[in-house]
Amino acid sequence: MYRSILSRYLGANFILPFVVTLIFVLTFLLTFQMFKIVNLAMNTGVPTAILMELVSHLIIFTLPLALPLAILFATLYMFNRLSLDSEYTAMRSFGLSKHKIFIPVFLLGILISFAISELSKNVIPYSTAQFRNTVAFLTSKGYVTSIKEGNFFTDIPGLTLFAEKVENEGVDLSRIFINFKNNTDAYGKVERTIFANKGKLIKLNENEMGAAELRLKLFDGNIVKMNDKGVEIEKILFKEYDFPITSGQMIAGAALKDNMRTNAELREIIYLPQKQREEKRIEKKDFISAKIEYFSRYNTAIQCLVFVLLGFVLGIQPTRGKARNTGVMTLGILVAYYVIFFLGISIAKAGKIDPLIMVYLPTTLTTVIGLRLYSKLDWVN
Repeated sequence: MYRSILSRYLGANFILPFVVTLIFVLTFLLTFQMFKIVNLAMNTGVPTAILMELVSHLIIFTLPLALPLAILFATLYMFNRLSLDSEYTAMRSFGLSKHKIFIPVFLLGILISFAISELSKNVIPYSTAQFRNTVAFLTSKGYVTSIKEGNFFTDIPGLTLFAEKVENEGVDLSRIFINFKNNTDAYGKVERTIFANKGKLIKLNENEMGAAELRLKLFDGNIVKMNDKGVEIEKILFKEYDFPITSGQMIAGAALKDNMRTNAELREIIYLPQKQREEKRIEKKDFISAKIEYFSRYNTAIQCLVFVLLGFVLGIQPTRGKARNTGVMTLGILVAYYVIFFLGISIAKAGKIDPLIMVYLPTTLTTVIGLRLYSKLDWVN
């Protein structure tokens, strides 16, 4: 009976701080992306329903970063308040051990950890892809006005466009230079440089969101193709050439990023034999990137549990002596955690250490710290 009452009481005290903290953290993390969405709405006149859909996708793929922080601060706040109000002392005086007080909150952490783990398998990658691809399509509506005479146009990743003269509200271009990187064909990764005397911007296949596929019809020019070492491998002269500024193929290419892949797709890359990876032209850096993304998803679920432990041991204030400055301690541990994490990711991307080790290293160290503090959290008569 007491255990049931305790569980309900602790659960009720946890939920409100958790929800408030989650909203605050999400708002903070979404601030910079919201500027992009607002700017997109002002430039393209996107319907409100589409904007709300974008915001919902944005919230979903930000959850893996926001949830662990919300759990930590909610747990820290709850037990800090229980300590300062002497409620924790009262619980212990009734014969309740620290284990019995911690378990109900830890079970909530397991529930949240399981939820984020399941979302990371398919839902979060889907929302990430939908958000980025939708933004790419919608942004294309404003591309015509973005191409300015005598200025370099770089709004599309990997693409640089320069026109010496622009007329007819950005539709007719003269003396054009285009550099297109990160393109793959039979030669592997190549870089194309295009020079043309004239060009005409054409909008095709406008969809229900008001976005269109943009193609640049070029006249009297040449295409120089170079490999990743900067060696010219092909040169083509043309009278007319149809170049896709934004096309289904280019937009879909963004969906190949690792954070847009499902867990099953990432496993397929990670556990693919080396010979087959070579046949499919999967480079080492892409293989490492897939491993980092895959292990990071499971690390987030574990991180939620570790942060529950950390919030508990830092939130409890000693009944005797000087109170601890838990805010500074928590901030210090958080800064150390993310410094080690991002430094480890950089080392892993360089191929020096296995991503499995570097992804889980900060969580392992934080677990050791949490367990050490937990072992010292004994009852003081």
